[in-house]
Amino acid sequence: MIDLLEDWGNAWPQWEVHRVQAAIILSAAGDVDQVLALLEVAYADYRDALMATGFAHADWSERMEAEFRAK
Repeated sequence: MIDLLEDWGNAWPQWEVHRVQAAIILSAAGDVDQVLALLEVAYADYRDALMATGFAHADWSERMEAEFRAK
């Protein structure tokens, strides 16, 4: 799964790769089909994936940190 995220990460701006990858992993919550669906969205336009996962807003960093702490 990580290989897919790394391969597809080349389609996104370098400064957004970790944000998009984390947003997909956190939002999919272990559902492989959801990961694949979000990867498809991100490949078309990474900003759509960020919107779909709720990590497009200014508070994305705080939200992401909270999600990782909760896991």
